[in-house]
Amino acid sequence: MTTLASLVAEGGHELPMPPESYGLIALVLFVLLLAVTWTFRNTSQKHVPPADGEHGHGSGGGSVERHH
Repeated sequence: MTTLASLVAEGGHELPMPPESYGLIALVLFVLLLAVTWTFRNTSQKHVPPADGEHGHGSGGGSVERHH
């Protein structure tokens, strides 16, 4: 098994792109994830059931009316 010290002594492996590019790619990905998260903000508020009496469904505070 090779160690980090032996890799550095042998010249190591070169990265396929400059190290700064990895940071820039990570930053762009996090900004994209933030944009997706921001797009779906307050969606839970859009799916709240309507208030009582608003559509003529009677009163009952969300209770189910059973007809026999």
